Amino acid sequence: TPPPSERFNPLDRFLEDIPENTCYPRSDSLRFHLNAEKRNWDVCVPNYKPTILNLDVKEELDSEWNVPGRNASYDGHYAVEKSYPRNPLGRTGVFGRGHLPKYGPNFKSIPILTRFKVPEEAPNLDTALEVLVHFPHSDRANKQHYRLPEFESKADEPLTSELVELLFSNISGTNASARTQLKHILRRGILIKRGAVDSDLNTDNAWVEVFIASYHDDEESAFRAVQLPADGSYGWVTVTEDMFEEKVHARYFERVVYNRRVSQYIGHEVNI
Repeated sequence: TPPPSERFNPLDRFLEDIPENTCYPRSDSLRFHLNAEKRNWDVCVPNYKPTILNLDVKEELDSEWNVPGRNASYDGHYAVEKSYPRNPLGRTGVFGRGHLPKYGPNFKSIPILTRFKVPEEAPNLDTALEVLVHFPHSDRANKQHYRLPEFESKADEPLTSELVELLFSNISGTNASARTQLKHILRRGILIKRGAVDSDLNTDNAWVEVFIASYHDDEESAFRAVQLPADGSYGWVTVTEDMFEEKVHARYFERVVYNRRVSQYIGHEVNI
C-alpha cells in the first residue's frame, strides 16, 4: 500500500461531464452521455448502455482477473464485475479496452524533463523554461499543442529503458561530466503523481495508471548536452500557456511548476 502522501489527492478524483456527441480518441465511436454525478459507480444509472470498443487488439480477456496480484493497482484492489475489471475512477461511456493494450490498469511512465533556456535566448528567466516533448507524428514545424513523453512501463518504474537510451545515446561519449551529471539528475527525480488518472483513453474496463516524476537540470549542463536529432520524435520547446493537448499532462505539469520545491526525491537507481 502506498504511503498517504502518494495516494489519491481527492481533487484527482474530480470527473468531468461527458457531453453528448463526444467521440473516443482516434475513432468515430461516441461515448454514452453522462453528467459527472452519474459517472460514480455508486449512482444507479438504469439506462446506461456504453459503446463497446476494442481497438488495436493486443490482449483478450482471460479468466485470471480475480487472482490476487493481477487485480492490484497503485491504489489497491479494484472491483471485477461479470469477469471484467471495473475502472475505479468511474464510468466512461465506453465498454472494453478502447486503444489501451490491456484490461485493468495500464501502467505508464511520464517523465517531465525541464531546463532553462540559455540567457542569450531568453533574458527573462521567469518565462524561459523548456520542457522535453514528444512529437507523435514528427510534425515539429506546425505544432501548437504538445504531449509529454509517455512510455509503457511496469508498476513503480519511473525510468524506462527507452528514456534512458534516448538521453544517453544522444550525449557525446567523450562528455563524461555531462553523463555523470545526467545520472545525478535522474537519481533525484521528484514524485508528482502515482495512481490512476482520468485519461481520455480510459474505458469502463481499462484505464491509465501513471508514475509521473519531475527531473530538472539546475546546473543547465546535462540536458544541454543531450543533442536530439532535429527531425526526431522528441525535442525541447519553450513552455507556454495551454501548450498541452492532453488534460492529464497539463494538470500535472502545473504541479511540477508550483510544487517541485516541497516534494521529495524518489531516489531511483539509474543503471547505465
